[in-house]
Amino acid sequence: FWSLAAHGFGLVDPGIHADDDWRERPAFKVLKVFFRMFKHGHYTQAIRRGESNVWAMKFVSCEGPTIVAAWCSDPSTNAPIPALGFKPAKVIDLYGNAIPIPQYLTGDIVYLIDRM
Repeated sequence: FWSLAAHGFGLVDPGIHADDDWRERPAFKVLKVFFRMFKHGHYTQAIRRGESNVWAMKFVSCEGPTIVAAWCSDPSTNAPIPALGFKPAKVIDLYGNAIPIPQYLTGDIVYLIDRM
């Protein structure tokens, strides 16, 4: 439990002062999006495994569409999105917001969705 509720780096923490309300940390919100995206889904393939600092993992969600989770471990390289085998119909950022297809990957994960 302590790692889930650790001050400053847990999924939730009690804030700065002892009488503060508990708050969700950014990692908690990101984890909720991940679980919402892949609930009852499964991993199918690694498209990229760190080559040129790009990571791209293919999943199939419970609703059926193929989703690629992609990010770059060194955003200063301006790494483009690798070949996916499909043109994304939708892109979701790590917080669950729909965004335009990015020109380059950053250190923040994006979810590239085949069809809705």
